[in-house]
Amino acid sequence: MRAPFLFLIGLSATALLIAALMRLAPRLGLLDLPGGRKRHEGAVPLVGGLAMGAVFLACFGIFRVDGEVSLWFGAAVAIVLVCGVLDDYRELGSMAKFGFQILAAWVLAQFGGATLTHLGELLSAERLSLGIAAIPFTVFAIVGVMNAVNMADGQDGLAGGLALVAAGWFGAAAALAGDGPALWVACLLSGQLLAFLGFNAPLPGRSRALVFLGDAGSLFLGLVLAWLAIRLSTQPQAGLSPITAVWILGIPLADTVALILRRLLRGRSPFRPDTEHLHHLLLTRGIGRPAATALMLGASAAMGAAGLAAERADIPDFVMFYIYGALWIVYYLTTSAAGANARRMADRAELSTP
Repeated sequence: MRAPFLFLIGLSATALLIAALMRLAPRLGLLDLPGGRKRHEGAVPLVGGLAMGAVFLACFGIFRVDGEVSLWFGAAVAIVLVCGVLDDYRELGSMAKFGFQILAAWVLAQFGGATLTHLGELLSAERLSLGIAAIPFTVFAIVGVMNAVNMADGQDGLAGGLALVAAGWFGAAAALAGDGPALWVACLLSGQLLAFLGFNAPLPGRSRALVFLGDAGSLFLGLVLAWLAIRLSTQPQAGLSPITAVWILGIPLADTVALILRRLLRGRSPFRPDTEHLHHLLLTRGIGRPAATALMLGASAAMGAAGLAAERADIPDFVMFYIYGALWIVYYLTTSAAGANARRMADRAELSTP
């Protein structure tokens, strides 16, 4: 009974706190103002992530699933929330943000019991053990997931929707494996995300989002999703393999890796923003924002379903790894071509402007 109870607590408490923080946002200095690449209408409160993180920490402190989850997990969540709120209030430099992210990931990996000790049967039928590289690789993976969610936060309902889809599949894996703590965390997070999307997702009769996630929210969501992925793939009774977790997070991870690679190949900073995210490219093809969001959420749900179905069917990890790699190559080539075409069209439009 705890899972539905935590779902309802997350849903109701987050909705109430978001409503309260919306009123306080101007005084707190947590507003996202339009300008530059930000083309939304008016000042929008950056309180969605802060509300979710605060409710999560409160529930974690009260319940902590009977002490089965390390207190260090809560400490890591607190670190990314501090980082995100500071960045939302007054933009931090990239080095400072990465410092906070690496610290939170290291705390979780070193003390929080969320360490990737192996990658499953990734390259062959033999398990690929990480050995002494376990902690560094885990930190790298956690930071990667946090930034993948952050980079997906480009239009209303997208990052929250992708996180909700992932939390749902991780919850299903936890239920099948009988992992109570992971199921309870997934249910709490799912309730919170539904509450947030009620304020952020495009809905009939509402022209714009009432609140934004903010960096506090994207980093918080990335950290919790990374914890779920690692816990479910490294427990003695593992609920899924590491490659299945990659499939569940497949869309944001694929887009992030493709973006970083394209930027590096052009000699640009991998962290310099541009308009070649998948949702941007869909918009250039004439697909509306709600439809683009729905398309990406549908693709994410399908990938998660495929990953879990393969897990249940005992399809070898290395087969799923090679399939995902092939799909990523197709994705990279397709989106790169679409991005190049979009840049050419933009250049032509600029040249034709008097």
